[in-house]
Amino acid sequence: MKTYYIKNLGCSKNKTDGSAIEAMLVGKGYCKAKDPEQASIIVVNTCGFIQSARQQSIDAFFELNSLKRKGARIILAGCLAQMFHDEISEELKEADAIVGNFNLSEFSELLDSYEDVGDSSRTSTKRVIGIGKQSGSGVRSRFDVHMQPDVILAPVGDSPVSAYLKIAEGCNHMCSFCAIPGIRGRFRSFDKGLILKSIRQAVDSGTHEINMIAQDLLSYGSDFDGASAQIGFVGLLSEIAGMEGDFVVRCLYMHPDSFNMDVVRFMGDHGDRFLPYFDLAFQHGSDRILSLMNRKHSSSYYAKMVDDIRKVLPDSVIRSTFMLGFPGETKTTIRELRSFLGDVQLEYCGFFRYSKEDGTRAAGLKPTYLSGKLIDEEIENIKALCDESSSLRLSRFCGREFPFIVEEDAGDGVFLGRLPFQAPEVDGICEADFSNWCSGAADVKSVRVGDVVRVRTAECVNDYDFVAHPIGT
Repeated sequence: MKTYYIKNLGCSKNKTDGSAIEAMLVGKGYCKAKDPEQASIIVVNTCGFIQSARQQSIDAFFELNSLKRKGARIILAGCLAQMFHDEISEELKEADAIVGNFNLSEFSELLDSYEDVGDSSRTSTKRVIGIGKQSGSGVRSRFDVHMQPDVILAPVGDSPVSAYLKIAEGCNHMCSFCAIPGIRGRFRSFDKGLILKSIRQAVDSGTHEINMIAQDLLSYGSDFDGASAQIGFVGLLSEIAGMEGDFVVRCLYMHPDSFNMDVVRFMGDHGDRFLPYFDLAFQHGSDRILSLMNRKHSSSYYAKMVDDIRKVLPDSVIRSTFMLGFPGETKTTIRELRSFLGDVQLEYCGFFRYSKEDGTRAAGLKPTYLSGKLIDEEIENIKALCDESSSLRLSRFCGREFPFIVEEDAGDGVFLGRLPFQAPEVDGICEADFSNWCSGAADVKSVRVGDVVRVRTAECVNDYDFVAHPIGT
């Protein structure tokens, strides 16, 4: 029996690529193996965003390679394969194939070639595929366009009711620190028909929560020509709003330089379908650093954006990420960031240290004089302050009723899951005790992972997490 094992690393967008790869494996008659030792093909779907992620990917590759059975193949896929395909092909002799993410359909052809030659011991050919258009120098152009995959949905973990939906690929924002345009190419919106069909299939299969993702959702349709150019992101949301079914949509990854209030107002008018959740990566609160990052707007502009969103949608939740240690960072710019965060009081914040990436404009800038140790200390200090403000912001949800997605049975009638203002894998969780629950003929034995149950929140704990009780207790 032909079997496969896949290890997905990195972001949710990479996981949807993993789902596309899995669909091709299944289409060729492969069954999913529980363990890598049982697989005839192992796929390591890598991340290449920053150095630490690349190292994690390489470590995962060698760990899985040590476990593979005799005659099995191991394939390196994903962003790391896309970025360093030539180097990996030369130096990573253990890899049977290097699969980029620009044209995943070529993976199917690779599987066909394996059928022709049998197990890996019968050929030493290593194929580098899916990389995209090559320039004369052999280096992929920064502005190549990603090929649309056939599968753009991926489950959130093992959840039967929550999924990621990728609606576009690539990015046209040339933030000076970011390697994504060089990895994923320029922005390409996926076909509206494929998006709506994917949602329809997911909802018909029981999915309740669609988490829409892209490098920048708000740029959707900006690359279309003719009549299609009028669609835009709000146009897509309008189509989704009109679909039948009991499901909600959370929009993740909005670039703040593309933001406009039309999206907010539309969500407000269709609150039964779209969760008031805004994922806006501001990156910093110092105008000087924002300018060096090639951001279009100032910190005051972004602060007003937050205020405007909350005026229209008072229950909105805003998540952002911030980078410290960027070239030009000083103690003064860190104080400006701290001041910005104090003003906006976001519900969720993520922090990380700047990583120099070859090929980006920031790589040529003079590094900050601040030590890595000091930067890490500042991150922890600022994070502690944001944890406090986040807890205060989230406390307004205490004592209210919400739908609760059951994700894990913790035993003794206690279940873990998420509330509408908690995005998967990045925000807090909710613990609900069903041990004394009685809702008509239902009891705790009827609760299953994947259920969506009404609960009332009791308290916010650990800054981001909630304790809740089912309605009826």
